[in-house]
Amino acid sequence: MKWKRRRRQRQKIASRHISRLFDLAMAYVHENPARARRYIEMARSISRKHKVSFSKEQKRSYCAACNLPLVTGSTARVRIGHGRVSITCLSCGHVKRYPYRKERRLARTRRRGYAETKVKGGLVCVDVTLEGRAIKDIQISGDFFFYPEEKLSLLEDRMRHVQTFKVRDAVHAFFEQEGVKAPGMTPDELAGAIMRASGRAMPLKSWPSPS
Repeated sequence: MKWKRRRRQRQKIASRHISRLFDLAMAYVHENPARARRYIEMARSISRKHKVSFSKEQKRSYCAACNLPLVTGSTARVRIGHGRVSITCLSCGHVKRYPYRKERRLARTRRRGYAETKVKGGLVCVDVTLEGRAIKDIQISGDFFFYPEEKLSLLEDRMRHVQTFKVRDAVHAFFEQEGVKAPGMTPDELAGAIMRASGRAMPLKSWPSPS
């Protein structure tokens, strides 16, 4: 069973590297398209080698023919019609199509909430997006202490797709498995901050627009 554990660890590391490469590709797509393509190529190579699947957002963010990151209005043209989305790469002309009825239906169930909680170790800020009763996306920030710091992004990854009523168990399990330390903040307090933000979630169409 040790080889399975090692494989899972390698896949977690590979997944983080893939996310970083996608971020870099998007950052360089205008300044240096060739470098951006190289980052996507490296991400696809890591995905194949370690059998790590791209997320839906990652799959739709690059051209499968030339590896160019797709940015609407800049490197890609987007058209919607007949129940599907068509994304055309403006570099090579490759067209990517996918249905959007499901996305529209899911979007109506998505809600977003935000909460700030003061703990002994500092201020904890949680921005969470829910899809039904599950966490779709989450960002945890503030001036609290969390060691090692890079584990915070891993915690956010672990919380995605967790049902809101399982948040407390998931946070406790993460602290135990990863051995993280948060001086001045208990796992219950962090879980409470996440649940408070979830409890304040409202439909995305009602969410205030950024000024």
